Amino acid sequence: MPELLPDPEHLVRYRIPAERKGELKAALRALGVSRRTMFQDLESLSHTLIERNRIVAYNPPVPPKF
Repeated sequence: MPELLPDPEHLVRYRIPAERKGELKAALRALGVSRRTMFQDLESLSHTLIERNRIVAYNPPVPPKF
């Protein structure tokens, strides 16, 4: 990194508490930022597809009553 940012004033480190990471991921997702947009490879594409199609909750269908 020193060759990219020779002035240490431009390098900032952010620490994100574990309990806030979900909220941050949701905010980034709402802005269109995904693993695929940051890292454009097949592995990132597969992670994005899995996340997008993940079923959060499922209830089995109620059978009809006769």
